Amino acid sequence: MRAPLAALLLLAGCHRPRDERQAAPPAEPPAAPVAVLPAGALPFAPAQVELAAPRPRPGQELAAAVEGCETCHADAAAQWRSSPHATASFDNPIYRVSVEGFREARGERASRMCGACHDAALLLDGAMDQPIAPSDPRARAGVTCLSCHGVEATTPDGNGSYRLRLEPPPVPVPGDAASLRAHRAAVAPAPLAEAALCGSCHRSFLDADTGHPHHLVGMDDFGAHQRSVYAGSRLDRVDAPLPEQGCRDCHMPREVAPLGDAAADAEGIRSHRFAGGHTWLAAMRGDEAQLAATRAMLRRAAAVELVALRRGSGEVTLPADGAAVSPGEVVVLEGYMRNLGAGHRFPGGTRDAQETWVEVEVRDGEGELVAETDPATPHRLAAAVVDDDGAPVLRREVHRFMAPGYDATLAPRDRGLLRYELVVPEKLALPLEVRIRIVHQSREPALVAATCAEARSPRGLAYRDAVIAAGRRPLDACVAPPRTVVAEHRVRLGGAPLGTTTPLAFVNFGAAWGHGLVEETDRARLGFEAALAAKDAPAALRASAHHGLAGVAAQQGRIDEMELELSLAEALVPGHPAYAWVRGRAYASVWRLDQAIRWLRAAAAAAPRDDRVWALLATQEGSAGRPDGALAAARQGLRLLPRGEDLLRAQALALRVLDPGPRAESAFAAYLAHRAPDAAPELRSRCSNRSADCARERRPGHLHRLVAPRP
Repeated sequence: MRAPLAALLLLAGCHRPRDERQAAPPAEPPAAPVAVLPAGALPFAPAQVELAAPRPRPGQELAAAVEGCETCHADAAAQWRSSPHATASFDNPIYRVSVEGFREARGERASRMCGACHDAALLLDGAMDQPIAPSDPRARAGVTCLSCHGVEATTPDGNGSYRLRLEPPPVPVPGDAASLRAHRAAVAPAPLAEAALCGSCHRSFLDADTGHPHHLVGMDDFGAHQRSVYAGSRLDRVDAPLPEQGCRDCHMPREVAPLGDAAADAEGIRSHRFAGGHTWLAAMRGDEAQLAATRAMLRRAAAVELVALRRGSGEVTLPADGAAVSPGEVVVLEGYMRNLGAGHRFPGGTRDAQETWVEVEVRDGEGELVAETDPATPHRLAAAVVDDDGAPVLRREVHRFMAPGYDATLAPRDRGLLRYELVVPEKLALPLEVRIRIVHQSREPALVAATCAEARSPRGLAYRDAVIAAGRRPLDACVAPPRTVVAEHRVRLGGAPLGTTTPLAFVNFGAAWGHGLVEETDRARLGFEAALAAKDAPAALRASAHHGLAGVAAQQGRIDEMELELSLAEALVPGHPAYAWVRGRAYASVWRLDQAIRWLRAAAAAAPRDDRVWALLATQEGSAGRPDGALAAARQGLRLLPRGEDLLRAQALALRVLDPGPRAESAFAAYLAHRAPDAAPELRSRCSNRSADCARERRPGHLHRLVAPRP
């Protein structure tokens, strides 16, 4: 029997956080159903920033803040000057090539969206609405002290969704404890300790106000963090216990304060370098300390490993380390890459501009290189946005963005599948040693070339001269972007194993196959079963393997088998919330709605900041004919992701049942304004036809062929 249309429409999802301490949805909806809608028109739209109180020249105050703070906080200021925040504005040639192109194509007013986070000093004074002179000091202010320390409230909307208070903080009087307390209270508002402060800028969107024909989701490191174990969501895997961590726990570690910073304690101060992945900016500045800090951060971010060898007959040797090979044989080496330490996707930030890839090289027993990755077609950890003809946009030309093409980056703690075909040379000296590594550079080649060209243009040279006149060192936009080996692994074929493969690798390998094509899902069993067969595997690892097998069974609709595997996992690690999430999704997929709702409510209680749970719960409540439950769950999700398409749809459909009339129609209009473009599937198809990268990276588990080294 076919489900009602409304129920089918509700099968989509929901998302959003404002209060990070949300509970499970209430049993009953509000007495008068109220829609949770995205913010309306704001003074600096399409930017979401607001001023708490009017100021005569707020931008100038913001730009001048660093000099005033530096008197007492010399170490923080020195570290900040090395940071990406210090060069976030028009003096940054990478940003300038993008924002100037956007302003030319869409007009100055549309670039307010950029200004909320990159150019608040210009935006708040109204200067983003007009041509900007390279000599304007606000155009090189960056993200200054008060840009963070003056934020008194945030929302999860993005595009600079913060409220700024710019009154000068009281200056502490030496020896006066009361004045010191007053100063600290003024410069350390509550949002300063919350991930939501970073999220107000590290989440973005495009819409009609930026000249785009429809709503487009942009960068969203904040959303990825909120769905991760670092924000308390343990739904995706039975993993090693990890403490919750906010943005500053990784990006602002303690650092010594040799200049005598007034805020320093025995461990120094929280670093204001804000090291992340911007190695090129550090190289442009010639800043070796910042480059070293950034590379250290990158080397904690990911892992890579080759785990299995698959022969043409279908036989699989696991582990691949130590597997026998014969001259002329064609084998496929399979493994995984993992986001090990980033609390957002890896690589993060503007993922369409990133250039991170996987390299493989094979050497024979004499050390001679006999095969390697084809440099033209490496496995790329990147994302692509396409234009209105389906062509990937490579130079951060935001005005051309029309739809997402693909996203091959890795969610926090997640795994991706790697596969390489190797033709074993006819003449070789065994054993073969295979090395695989992840290599990162912070921007892709087309954007690198465009940035250098812009810096050498008359306008680029004018900015350089203005920076020099201000007594600062200009960025060298034509220096080569550094390459950093993020992770590396080796195995040996045709000889004694190196002993580099652990039972954990088998679980990761199984999980990577779980992201493959549906018809290949069963291959994931191999890794999980190998982990269970390993000697002395700890209980948590065995539970993880059973959880993985339960996930495979759930994808295949084998509910009884899923329950058996989960019972085995629960016997080893009782009460883990990942079990509820597997069950909720599995029962939803076979329309056993009461059971799905039961388990999804349990998952939501365990991970209240994970918008995915509220999304699926809202759709299941609606499909079960419970609009009150659908509305309650959708509202919870929309407090986490205000512009979530599926959440807005679930809310609107529920309101049409509970409170038909203007309120429901306003909610439905909000959904229509944020729905994905109808042309997106066609544009992605065109992308595959036009771009080899697009065709390859859109298919999970695609095969790369190792080639003979070039002369």
